[in-house]
Amino acid sequence: MKKITLILISMLMMSLNAYSQDGYKIQGYNAENSANEELTGEKLMPANSNIEVMALNTISSEYVKKGDKVIFYLPTDLYYGKNLIAPVGTRVNGIIIYITNATGKKTGSLKLRFSSMVTPNGQVIPVSAEYSNNADSGNIIIKQNEKINITINQPITIISNTPY
Repeated sequence: MKKITLILISMLMMSLNAYSQDGYKIQGYNAENSANEELTGEKLMPANSNIEVMALNTISSEYVKKGDKVIFYLPTDLYYGKNLIAPVGTRVNGIIIYITNATGKKTGSLKLRFSSMVTPNGQVIPVSAEYSNNADSGNIIIKQNEKINITINQPITIISNTPY
């Protein structure tokens, strides 16, 4: 009876282990390939690199104000060379640091500063990046799901064994 119980417990533990590995694969982390990755060092994206981001909501110099928070996200995986810096869907958090509304002959302008990226699994990646634009006429409008390029001011560094 004890042998049968031990065998059943062993079988149950093996099936739970297989289930948990499948859960990692579903979340985007491939446990099988992790042993092939280098477990030391850093992933680096240098200053003055551009990152394409997509607006979560419409932003217009007509109705936003200095200090308003803005959220963008990565429409594709962010790579530098062969290194994955951040996966698709990563949220890019920013704030409006300068804004002018178009009035009379004066055109609108907008300046955003980005301070962090948050991956889908919750990992926070500090960044220092900016975006600025001056309208040719009227107000600056970044439509929902519109892509813009932001410029990194300081290198982005990530430990290379970080699973996303």
